[in-house]
Amino acid sequence: MVTVHLTPARVTVALLSTIAALVIIHALSLFGFFELGRDHQMGLFRLFNLSEEGNVPTWFAATTLFVSALLFAVTWRVVRAAGERYARHWGFLALVFLFIAIDEAASIHELLILPVRALLETERALYFAWVIPYGIAAVVFALAYVRFLLAIPRRTALLLFASGALFVSGALGMEMISPWVYDWTGEVSLPMFVMLLFEESLEMLGVAILIYALLGHLAGRRARVELRFTEPVAGDPATRASVSP
Repeated sequence: MVTVHLTPARVTVALLSTIAALVIIHALSLFGFFELGRDHQMGLFRLFNLSEEGNVPTWFAATTLFVSALLFAVTWRVVRAAGERYARHWGFLALVFLFIAIDEAASIHELLILPVRALLETERALYFAWVIPYGIAAVVFALAYVRFLLAIPRRTALLLFASGALFVSGALGMEMISPWVYDWTGEVSLPMFVMLLFEESLEMLGVAILIYALLGHLAGRRARVELRFTEPVAGDPATRASVSP
């Protein structure tokens, strides 16, 4: 049996290294596209471009969001077992991030653009009108969790706040700036791709900090998150994830 102990530092280094690699590949693809005139780059431009959907960066973002949901669920389980307050808050965060992970993979939010734009006649910063319902939800969510943040350990609260600020700045903030950057003639522009680079980088960094915060919080509670790889036994999965006190 092989056991991998998921320490905050080890996981964070892996996440930041992956993010750096994706950003570098994106930048190199932009250089090849705009400076060298290489449109497809043997499919790598489409496969690794941060502005595209259904590719490697999208898979990475959705996976890390799903991992965040799992860690929130693990924390909910630990807090509930200890009989502490705010257990339901941890559980609700698990559900929220499960939805965000699905949204990231399926682009659910984009389905709201046309109906909300038609209803409210939005333009300029609100042209991509999905930011309105999601922005309202983010504000309500933040206000509802003020007491929660004040009740949990200060370091965890600060890291959760920082991760949320980075993620919202990328997902909502950069999306509201994008109408002034897009080339509405249909031409592919360098400023648009650079803006999307910042948008996706902020989101991925926010999630990396979130995972670091959750693993650190569990470590502070003497809980260990492990992956165990064992020989397959009839009726028993070969790979397990476990939390050890």
